[in-house]
Amino acid sequence: MSKNKKEEVHHIEEDLDCDVTEEIEQALWQIKEDMDLETEEVEMAVDSRKPVDWRTRLIQSVREEQSQNNKNRS
Repeated sequence: MSKNKKEEVHHIEEDLDCDVTEEIEQALWQIKEDMDLETEEVEMAVDSRKPVDWRTRLIQSVREEQSQNNKNRS
């Protein structure tokens, strides 16, 4: 982050259990650019607010891919 730039605190007044809207995700990506954050930090923040079903499918997909990669290495 630039030394000249003052850090700002952003408060979200909504229920964080609701689905991530496109606007919130876009805002997080803009904050990433403004504050020179790592991409992984924003990805984790976006992913943590997505519905559990989405995360469950992602975890299953990653596990299947890892399993397939392990089989291909053998």
